[in-house]
Amino acid sequence: MKVYVTNTVTVRCRPYLMSMSPFSLIEYADILASLQKSMGVSYTVELELIDDYTMSGYSKQFHDVFAPTNILSFESEEESPAMLLLSLETAKRESILYSQEYSPYILHLITHGFVHSSGFDHGVEMERHCARCYYALLSFL
Repeated sequence: MKVYVTNTVTVRCRPYLMSMSPFSLIEYADILASLQKSMGVSYTVELELIDDYTMSGYSKQFHDVFAPTNILSFESEEESPAMLLLSLETAKRESILYSQEYSPYILHLITHGFVHSSGFDHGVEMERHCARCYYALLSFL
């Protein structure tokens, strides 16, 4: 497992998945730090880049469905950090399916998951935060 850690961000990825990743672990950490700044939050966040099989296990555990999804997010609670689980395989497939470039699609998914982990549910307010945060990330493309 490759790991990159700062004061408020941890990024993990199995080495074999790094070839599917459009960003380095350091870039992911910078992306998350930018999102923290855009949302005005200081809680710790962890991002784990995973494969479809691992994501299916998490989906089964938390949603009782053994199937991959693109991203799962969990809010920070007391001493535990916010958690984002991103399936690079699903993201790659969906970017092709939706005719989206892969790197911007990854940024979209991370932004969406991060805003969820900040306590927002789908709706106008969440979309407003997602749009503001996403535009702050365009320099990563």
